[in-house]
Amino acid sequence: MNPEITLATLAANRFELMQNSSKALNELRRLHSELDQISDEACILSLGLNDSIADMLYHADYARAIERSLHFIERFPHSHHPYFIARHLGMVGRCQALSGMHEAALRNLEQALKIGYELPESNENILLKADILHDLAMNNDIAQGDPKKSILYLGKALTILYDTTFENR
Repeated sequence: MNPEITLATLAANRFELMQNSSKALNELRRLHSELDQISDEACILSLGLNDSIADMLYHADYARAIERSLHFIERFPHSHHPYFIARHLGMVGRCQALSGMHEAALRNLEQALKIGYELPESNENILLKADILHDLAMNNDIAQGDPKKSILYLGKALTILYDTTFENR
């Protein structure tokens, strides 16, 4: 399969997974049967991200999602696909926040955000940064941090989304 087509298929599956679609979970299983032998780094990182999302959303297995995403970050320490590394770091941070590991979550989310700001501007990078800022606010709120800090994170996310097709987010 062509890597560009595979990446588009995986992105569509990821979108459906985020919508809590059981159909998407079945599609992820099907994709594994077709792609488990794939060697393209971006496709491997993308498929792994979908698996982490499924662990988090469908099984509430935050530890497994963290473990899985950390595996891919460690497997590709010098990746040429920083977007996927940032997404995996964001996944780790989100799951750590939900698991009460607030300091670790903050470190991983800040690292993901740093990568996000280094990436060229695109729709997926706008969403990446907005999602990470949301997760930073969530982590701060769960940790009972200063509410002003959560508001600051959310304000930055809104600013990033302002005047885009993603305003309704």
